[in-house]
Amino acid sequence: MNDLRKRRALAKGFWPYVIPLPTSTAQQSRLLFSVFKSEASMNLVKHVPLDKEAYQKELIRTLGYSNKTVIKWLRSLVKAGILNEGMKETTVKDRRVWVKSYRLTPLGKWIKLLLVAPRELPADKIRELIRDLFTLYVTSVAALCRKYGISLNILRTDFHNALTNKRNATA
Repeated sequence: MNDLRKRRALAKGFWPYVIPLPTSTAQQSRLLFSVFKSEASMNLVKHVPLDKEAYQKELIRTLGYSNKTVIKWLRSLVKAGILNEGMKETTVKDRRVWVKSYRLTPLGKWIKLLLVAPRELPADKIRELIRDLFTLYVTSVAALCRKYGISLNILRTDFHNALTNKRNATA
């Protein structure tokens, strides 16, 4: 089996996913543990909308975890760069109050995409995320090629062959 067919066989049935991670291994660990160390943290990421903010009170009510658990994991996700935290003034029963809100960062959106089945997301959102991820990935790979003296033409040929379903001539 040639190299291209091996890659296709491996990819069949898998969601083609790349996680952009910080370059520091300490930051990588913090990020990954903040999401995957607890079912509560994974559920928090899943329940924050892709393009809107979620309110702390709603997350506590929706997820059924204790206030302490939700607040602990929200802080961890903010510290890891997965969520941004904000405060918003609103009116409740003729009183002005401040509420905490959370929004996914660009990195948080990739993590959410990893945790949510593609069929649960609108097709236009998946297309947008794939294009953003592809741009980020190609930019990073190009920088690595330049750093390690790898010809970009080899990758260009591999990409063209993959798009046109030709045998990998460079392997």
